[in-house]
Amino acid sequence: MRLLLRTLGVLLLVNPANLSSSQDNVGVPPAVVDSWSYLIGDWNVEGRVGEATVNGTASFEWAANKSCYFGKQAWSINERGRKVELALIGGWDAVANETIEQGFSSSGRAATVHYQAPAEGANVIEGRTDGVTGLGARWFGTIKLERTGPDEFQLTSTIDGKVVHSLKYVRNKAAP
Repeated sequence: MRLLLRTLGVLLLVNPANLSSSQDNVGVPPAVVDSWSYLIGDWNVEGRVGEATVNGTASFEWAANKSCYFGKQAWSINERGRKVELALIGGWDAVANETIEQGFSSSGRAATVHYQAPAEGANVIEGRTDGVTGLGARWFGTIKLERTGPDEFQLTSTIDGKVVHSLKYVRNKAAP
């Protein structure tokens, strides 16, 4: 037990120095930080998920040191107003050279997105996605985020050659 406590004590003394130096340099490429920066803020969302119409909101914010971002979305689907909430976190994977985004919805679905590193100043970020829609129901597809204006972007995802999400995000500008 004493050996375990000594080892733990040494780790606690050594690791804070390593953690603080790694936090100063998260190693996220500037083009990636720029692409994430575009997302930060509040958005109005409208479009389609499959055949259903969607209206809602989204917000994205930074974590410490811009090492990753968090997102929340709330949608009303169809005229019946079925509510779906989504939460996600995205961050840089330096080994894979891609942004990985993990999302979960209140409907019990989950997805992982692997965005390719964008070129500097790129208006389009593409990637692949996979997820689950229930027990044993796994799917794979592609995803594209395209800046369509200074304060809007389009998200399109495709599964089995069919467009599943076609969503327009427009920045919600606060009134002066």
